[in-house]
Amino acid sequence: MKVKAGDCYGAESEWASLTVVISTPSNSPPTTPSISGPTLGYTGVPYIYSTSATDPDEDLVQYRFYWDDGTYSEWTSLVPSGRPASQSHTWTSAGIYEVIAQAKDKHGATSLWSISWPVVISTPTTNDDSNDKEVGVEWVSDFPGEEHDRLSDLAPEDFYVGLGNLGWTQRFDHGYGYSHQIYQDDVYSASERHFEKPENGGWDYNYIDAVDFAWFQDHGDENCIVFASDTDGDGEYGGAVYWHEAEWGDGDLEWIVLSACEVLSDKYSTSPPWSPYPASSSVFDRWGYPVFKGLHAILSFKSISFTCASLGNYLVEYMTGEKGPYPIIEAWYRATLETECSGVWAAYLAEWHDEDDYLPGYGLVGPDANPPIVMAYNYWQIP
Repeated sequence: MKVKAGDCYGAESEWASLTVVISTPSNSPPTTPSISGPTLGYTGVPYIYSTSATDPDEDLVQYRFYWDDGTYSEWTSLVPSGRPASQSHTWTSAGIYEVIAQAKDKHGATSLWSISWPVVISTPTTNDDSNDKEVGVEWVSDFPGEEHDRLSDLAPEDFYVGLGNLGWTQRFDHGYGYSHQIYQDDVYSASERHFEKPENGGWDYNYIDAVDFAWFQDHGDENCIVFASDTDGDGEYGGAVYWHEAEWGDGDLEWIVLSACEVLSDKYSTSPPWSPYPASSSVFDRWGYPVFKGLHAILSFKSISFTCASLGNYLVEYMTGEKGPYPIIEAWYRATLETECSGVWAAYLAEWHDEDDYLPGYGLVGPDANPPIVMAYNYWQIP
């Protein structure tokens, strides 16, 4: 730019130069984001991943993921610097995927791609209704204190071995206890995810609902069954599976023993203050209609129980030719009378068409009802 001055008589100065520098404000891109989320999963199930990054200029940021299957997520909405954002993805093929994320500030400056987050996706076990003799057990008995707790792994183990000796396919045996431990499929002890429905991040379709007869051994109450460690599928209610996280029978499962205290209690149930679910005053509204999705029966306890090591063996014997054969529910009745401590209340909850089920090969088995038509609940006290 040049400028000169002139007066009223026409005299002019020399030209003077003026240099003007126009610059664009500096903008730094966000830092490389980090990722968190599941590392194991199954095809067809959505999983949620989170990422976050900071912006040196405190600009708003947004994120996207590359799922390593040829697809990218959409950019998330803009959020404050440092605040995480999440996206969901479902893989359709089994494999190992390296998920990465990228951040972008409101001016369009992008970060480097993140370090990859490996995810192993497997294909769920297909329900095999042509095989009606599959068994699986999960248990914990490494409890401090009472000897009957510390040796309670023997009941599910005898049940598992007993049916296996009768030709049943033994699908899984997960447990950790005082007397011995079982290590299988990279799992110690019972796992919450194996009992939870997919909507809660669970894998019941590959475990509990992939067998016909299952046994769970640990603690519990009228709202939940309790586990020794937090293996929750969606990060909520760690260390327990609440009735609203379970839907059983839409796969193979017909019968399940919940060898835990007070699961089938008829007492009034109050909802924990942190639970989004309302209180339920009825066992039918807890472990009944919400849980039964083709399931035939839950065999459990109305009161505190003192799990006896011989319960599993006696149940098998009463269901088969050793002491029977009796229908499954009557076999549970007889086995608890013979093994449980005086004063304990045992119980069952069943779809009424299935109250007279026999073990396959020993008599008739009722139909799968989803939803159940009428529920039957009964209990008895050990003299």
